Amino acid sequence: MANKKILRDFYGEVCVAGSIKYFAEEKSEERPHLSKDEMFSYNLTTILARDKEVAAVGVRLYSDKCIVYISKNSIWKSKDIEYINKIKEFIKNISKDVSKLDEVWERKDVINLFESIIEYYSAKYETRVEKLIKNVNDESNEEYILSFKKSVSIKVGNNSLNYYHLPIICSTYYEKIKNTATQEATAKYLRFLRHLKKVRSYYTAFVNITVFACNNDYKEIFSNMDVQKLDPIKTTQRITSWKKIIQMFIPYKKGYEMFEKGCLDDFIIQKRLKEIYDVSQLDKKINQNIYLHIELNILTKIVNEKYKGRMFIAVSKKYCYLCNQYIKFAQNKGYKIVTSETHNKIYHKWMLPKPRDTTFGKDAQTYIKANLDRIINKKVVEYIGEGEKTYSKTITDGKMIKSLHEIIKKKI
Repeated sequence: MANKKILRDFYGEVCVAGSIKYFAEEKSEERPHLSKDEMFSYNLTTILARDKEVAAVGVRLYSDKCIVYISKNSIWKSKDIEYINKIKEFIKNISKDVSKLDEVWERKDVINLFESIIEYYSAKYETRVEKLIKNVNDESNEEYILSFKKSVSIKVGNNSLNYYHLPIICSTYYEKIKNTATQEATAKYLRFLRHLKKVRSYYTAFVNITVFACNNDYKEIFSNMDVQKLDPIKTTQRITSWKKIIQMFIPYKKGYEMFEKGCLDDFIIQKRLKEIYDVSQLDKKINQNIYLHIELNILTKIVNEKYKGRMFIAVSKKYCYLCNQYIKFAQNKGYKIVTSETHNKIYHKWMLPKPRDTTFGKDAQTYIKANLDRIINKKVVEYIGEGEKTYSKTITDGKMIKSLHEIIKKKI
């Protein structure tokens, strides 16, 4: 029973922190220097995340083989499995058969794979093409649009532009102009570059994967490739009420009422509260569907196997705040996990991993909770305390809460 209460309170803090501080920290645009095999993971995510899905890939290298872990946030359908098997067989065949890169581009299986990628992504691809075309039509007299149109007409010649030409054209044109975006560039031009980049992304990823499969240094490794598809994990969790969580930080009625009023008067926080709770019943427990984020699905696999070699977990979207914190904890425990950008949002439907090492799991939960405590404490001080200075003097969670209570007593 005690463990259930601890979990209810933990997820209660996740929801509270997500409601009062959606962005826990500033966005991080930091991009690590990636090796060739790590770029392979990154490119795979591009051709695996269909429609609104999110995909994650981690590659574990051995001297004579590799394991590719693939995780996504929806169930694996027969079409997905068929598509992944086609990519797997393509990479293995190219690794075995091709000795020179120049030999690869006219192969039938290479052409077939690119067509399969575009067809698999048809809905998402068409949406991106529509946005680019709208961009071209709306700004038809702009110099950069005229230049792009000219490039398209030269590439296509007298032939009509078919379904598969545009990503190739966009890729070539983007490489030509990608360094022209300066600080003075207009929002319209930057939007055009963004749309151009998204349409080209499928072709660019396909080319990079093909080039990598032909790399002599990786031929044996990727000709013996094992792909492991990880199933999505979700559950329903009972969660401690918003009011009770806040009262752990403000055990005084007047202080709680001040804080609640401040949150409900803040339009952004009120909107977030409505997404998570019934704002007329902030004193009630709720049931919440929670989901294990796909990067942590792969990380849990790695922790269970106690693999502490370097691994880049590539994700088709930026990491959230809680995933980033969990990975930092794993890094502190010796796991050489490499990550990229994080938007630092707190998702209230986030799920804590359950590794087989229960000590690791409990310590990770404690680490995450300490960060949630700080976020909630800081907001409480901001609304009813004496400001940032008092908060920054506190050291441990116990001292922090004790100090906070003293501030509140003086305030009310």
